[in-house]
Amino acid sequence: MKRTARGALLAILALVVSFGLGSATSAQAGNLYLYADPNYKALIGTYATTNGTYHNISAVNNDTLSSVQNGTSYYVAFAHDYNLSGHCFTEPPNTNDPAFWWFDDNQVSSFWINRSC
Repeated sequence: MKRTARGALLAILALVVSFGLGSATSAQAGNLYLYADPNYKALIGTYATTNGTYHNISAVNNDTLSSVQNGTSYYVAFAHDYNLSGHCFTEPPNTNDPAFWWFDDNQVSSFWINRSC
């Protein structure tokens, strides 16, 4: 019985790893995708470089960010205010976040690739 339970656990673990839950897909590899709606809808922008500085989100898209796909190998710092000021939260490399926590949803005004809070 122990052998059967261990085999079932290993099979479930293999499924989770093969689907890569929470990790960026190969289509997103190397890029940061920003979305105005949860579940990766309403693309705001795509960034593929660290360029060494922060980015302010355009006035049209300010305070609309709701989900992100970080296919880069870098941490990304997101801030509620322009010029990376105000409340800050970090997204790890190679991860997807289908919906931000309520406090951060529709609040982001700037971000910096290759930086954490």
